[in-house]
Amino acid sequence: MVEEYIEGVRLDKVDRDIEKYFYLAGKMLGEIHSKLGASIGDTKPQNFIVKDGRIYLVDLEQFNRDDCFGWDIAELILYSLIFFRKFKARFSIINSVLKGYVDANNNYSSHLKEAVKPRILFAFLPLVPINIFYEFRKKVYSHLYIT
Repeated sequence: MVEEYIEGVRLDKVDRDIEKYFYLAGKMLGEIHSKLGASIGDTKPQNFIVKDGRIYLVDLEQFNRDDCFGWDIAELILYSLIFFRKFKARFSIINSVLKGYVDANNNYSSHLKEAVKPRILFAFLPLVPINIFYEFRKKVYSHLYIT
């Protein structure tokens, strides 16, 4: 593993081109899942760094060759929604991450279904308002049946 300090802005602190960077984060996650068959384990937005129009993933201590893909998707989206209080930004984040993920991963269907299972969502229950869970599930199902 290579360790290098990356100076940039954390994904949860990005104030412009939000959709672009969340799309790139979703795409990166989809590529890791499909090409490496590995999960990150800690995909909160603070672990994605934006620098010079690119996105980098840091804090890979939990990186593992397992199938916790649904957890990675849910954590990235739901933790991101905690930090963005504007509803419009919240819902564009969901769409951006899901679009990036679907564009990068041919096996997205089973991974997205896993992300909305109660056993995963319950972990976020103390932090995320119920209307956000509803919107998250709705957006995931729309990507499953429209794309």
